[in-house]
Amino acid sequence: ASDKRDAVIITSDSTFLVKKVETSNTVLLVPPASKEDSDAYNMVLVGNCPNYYELSKIAPRLEVLIDALKKTEYQGKEITTTEKMLTMAEVQGIAMMSKAELAVALQALNAVVIDDYVRLISFTASIEVCKAIIEEMKIGDWDSKNVAEEIVVSSLPSYEPTIIKHCLGIMGSQDGNVWCLEDEKIARQVAHAIFREMKDLGKPYIRVNFLRDWELRVPGTLRPTEASL
Repeated sequence: ASDKRDAVIITSDSTFLVKKVETSNTVLLVPPASKEDSDAYNMVLVGNCPNYYELSKIAPRLEVLIDALKKTEYQGKEITTTEKMLTMAEVQGIAMMSKAELAVALQALNAVVIDDYVRLISFTASIEVCKAIIEEMKIGDWDSKNVAEEIVVSSLPSYEPTIIKHCLGIMGSQDGNVWCLEDEKIARQVAHAIFREMKDLGKPYIRVNFLRDWELRVPGTLRPTEASL
């Protein structure tokens, strides 16, 4: 633990806070007893203990993880960072949580490993890559329920394959090298892209115009509804 944080014990899937507890009771340290010929036990007192250590299971502290990774957040293919990036081993040392908990936390925080470094993916970058994937779907007339990962990656050479896979995961589920994308999640990403464009242009959100553009830009025969948002 660092000077400002409590000590923890980490197992393969859990994290426990270590707390020193003082006790007014007399705690004696006695080695295992040995039985002699008689029924009496010969015991030797080797010391006493004025305190003990208590373990309590704790939830991962995501704010520590966010603070460590925020400076090197991936903002897009054209934006670089001069901050020191962190490897998975370094992140685990900072996060002070088990490997299993760290994997769940990184997924929840929209983080991936790029060139051996752990990076948060900004919401804007996720929108950009999802938008590019959806546009390729429309151009290539892909079946959203049967999207081959290698075709997506080869169609978008300017994006990191790891981020492409991450964004496919935002919109669907994987079976081997094939992705099944959900209509509602595709529609939601198209809506995010439209909102982002309108914000960048400083345009107001006019509901009728948005719904028209949204329907035109969703691939295939899907007709999005506001319930998807």
